[in-house]
Amino acid sequence: GLHACPGHWQGHVLLATCSVCARDWRVCSAGDAALLAGYSVLDAKVFRGCYAINAANDNGTCGPCVDAAHEDILGRPASNSMAGFGGDCPYMAAQQRSCLGADRIDAAHYDSAGESRPHQAC
Repeated sequence: GLHACPGHWQGHVLLATCSVCARDWRVCSAGDAALLAGYSVLDAKVFRGCYAINAANDNGTCGPCVDAAHEDILGRPASNSMAGFGGDCPYMAAQQRSCLGADRIDAAHYDSAGESRPHQAC
């Protein structure tokens, strides 16, 4: 199942596993796409807050969370929007493919100008 762990971390979201998650739990990642695809924007809205996922929503795909120094799956400089889950995330879109399958939620959202919105980016 999916559980939300509130808290703060510094650095890459993968580091949140040590500072936020309970023993034997970890931050979800792009490797959990099959699990995450079972949830929707409607499911996320019942969770207060915005919980980061160690994955990037990028051009309708779910991939690893990398910074802008890397390239996306099409070979362009990455401007990844960090996937998230929760009713208070800055960007939600039903019927837009991402790490949640048919819907998209970003904990950090890059707008069309490449500017990051609130929460830590990939």
